[in-house]
Amino acid sequence: MAEGSFNNWVSGIAALLGLVSTGAASYGAWQAELAKQKAGDAQLAAEAAGRAFEEMQYRDKQQFELYGKIEGLLKEASDGSLVLAATYVALVGDPRAKAVWCAAVLNYAHIRETALTPAERNAVLYAKECLSDAAEQRAEPVAVAAAKIVAGAAAVAAAPTVTASATAARWPDKKIVSQGKALGYDIDVFACESGGAASSARAQQLAERLALQSSQTGKIAHADLGRVRLRWLSADQEASGGYPVGRNQVQADDDRSEERIAEALALLAGEATGQSFSAGRSASGTDFYLSVFACAP
Repeated sequence: MAEGSFNNWVSGIAALLGLVSTGAASYGAWQAELAKQKAGDAQLAAEAAGRAFEEMQYRDKQQFELYGKIEGLLKEASDGSLVLAATYVALVGDPRAKAVWCAAVLNYAHIRETALTPAERNAVLYAKECLSDAAEQRAEPVAVAAAKIVAGAAAVAAAPTVTASATAARWPDKKIVSQGKALGYDIDVFACESGGAASSARAQQLAERLALQSSQTGKIAHADLGRVRLRWLSADQEASGGYPVGRNQVQADDDRSEERIAEALALLAGEATGQSFSAGRSASGTDFYLSVFACAP
């Protein structure tokens, strides 16, 4: 709400209070007291709204000042500016704004790739994790809505059956298999609940093959390999949309560099698991990140 509009609203409340007070005199004592009480409640509500508006303006001002500090630090070439910028990014309240600044930190780091200190590389890891979390948060509302539809559908009985062995094969989500290079392309390998134990075994095989690749050459399709993680995709998540249901697929953004990596990754996955993988398009829009789904049964 703009400040002018807010002030007009408060003025309207004040005028209304005046009318209530005047009209109250024409009623009995009980009605007058009730009207006075209502007017007092309205006054308190207006004052509380005023304080809330001032606090909101103060918080917005703080955030804009924070944005200015981050921008200034990213323009510097001095040691430590990248680490300090990432520290300030952690204080950004708006998730969408935070994702933008994390991307800026990451892009700045790529410009200074050969001169990064260990502390700056840790800042890069934070920025990459921030972008990954932002992508998952964008997908979450759709997944939740779809899960509710699936839960309420009459065809629940047709959902994939998960065996006890598949559940037993599950590992903690986001299990790091290889750290790789800070500025490399991160890869998440998903095992799918719908694919059962075979999917878990296939994802494990590929993750281990990528870890070996990381230790031997550190590259895939002439690009640096970053962190490799094992992930878990539940049947509800898979049914929510955006995932290659029942298929083995590597997903990359609409970017020629990522497409080349996806093609090489699909070949590597086939060699590691003995099954074919296709290259597909990701809708997450996450830089320097690819996902692999071993969802075939």
